[in-house]
Amino acid sequence: MTSLLEETLRERADRLDVPQPDIEAIVRAGDRRVARRRTAWLGGAVAAVTATALVLPTLSGDARDTGSDRPTSRFAAAFAANDPTYAVGRTVHVDGRTFQLTEPVRAFVQTDAGVVYADPDGVVRASDGERETELGRLTFRRGDRALAADGSLAAWVEAGETPRLAVVDQRTGEVTRTDLQPGSLSPEIDIPARVAAVDDGAVYVQDDRGLSVWREGRTETVLPGADGRRMQLDDVQSGVLAWRDDSGSYRVGRSLSDPVTVRAYGIGTLSPDGSRLAVEVTDGDPGLFDTRTGRKLPEPDTGYAFQLVYGWVDADTYVAVGIPDVNERGTAPDGGWTVDLLTCSVPTSSCETAPTKLQPASDGSAIPIGMDWSDG
Repeated sequence: MTSLLEETLRERADRLDVPQPDIEAIVRAGDRRVARRRTAWLGGAVAAVTATALVLPTLSGDARDTGSDRPTSRFAAAFAANDPTYAVGRTVHVDGRTFQLTEPVRAFVQTDAGVVYADPDGVVRASDGERETELGRLTFRRGDRALAADGSLAAWVEAGETPRLAVVDQRTGEVTRTDLQPGSLSPEIDIPARVAAVDDGAVYVQDDRGLSVWREGRTETVLPGADGRRMQLDDVQSGVLAWRDDSGSYRVGRSLSDPVTVRAYGIGTLSPDGSRLAVEVTDGDPGLFDTRTGRKLPEPDTGYAFQLVYGWVDADTYVAVGIPDVNERGTAPDGGWTVDLLTCSVPTSSCETAPTKLQPASDGSAIPIGMDWSDG
């Protein structure tokens, strides 16, 4: 279960006029929001990939580590092809094979050269399936993504008194770190810096000033109208932004000043070309929308009681998680929630399902969404 599922089930319970589910107990059991963000995963027959290979800028900073050319890992082709990847404990599964990491995975992302992960203590490491390198450290914050990735790059905010943006190119091993500017709002307002998205040579960072864009080294632009207290960026793809605001509306557009409004809630994820948005509409029902017009697109009926889209394989294929059964009270069954995985085609409005029955609250599994989906 995720915090997004939790919020929806709370609303369902209110509407049914039945006792509200013990949300705190669910959270303590390890239910978490399953976020999307440009990486997709799946076990067995369901394909999972990083949605699109974006190029981040080379950030100049006061710390730079460079790596030389490296031998090719026997997993290189699988990662380059964005083959399915997920982790259970210290074991990463990809292309029907496994490899071991130094520490258990708390959160990770997949690049086209391997995985970048954070262990339970927040230590960040990269592995290509054969070699592992320690890169830095981050701080986990409830409800926030700790890592973001596209192409061969992964990004995070370094732990410490002064926030620093860190980016690794896993193809070369190069790590760049750049100090983030301190917030300018009153001291009582504290919105920790987070990497919100990356797209087309830009890194989007959100903090108490709002939304800033880092391009070409240390050049920074704070986007007009991006109030960090009143909006949260979910995704950027091909210059299209998707965000939620404090009115409960979902916005999509190429600028914050001229968006299309989608009457939905939850976490949104854009297709790699930015033409489609997947976002929950109501009661665990995902909706697909044309980002140019806001028009709702047809979608398959999978029969799942609760379903959330969290990533895209390509412009026509998205991935989702599904809970087969949800009772009217929204309470977890004995043994906890189980999650199946789906890949769905927009043109054919059909899905393939992998009944994995993964249990994020108890089996130590992790998917490449850059956050811990089982930490209460």
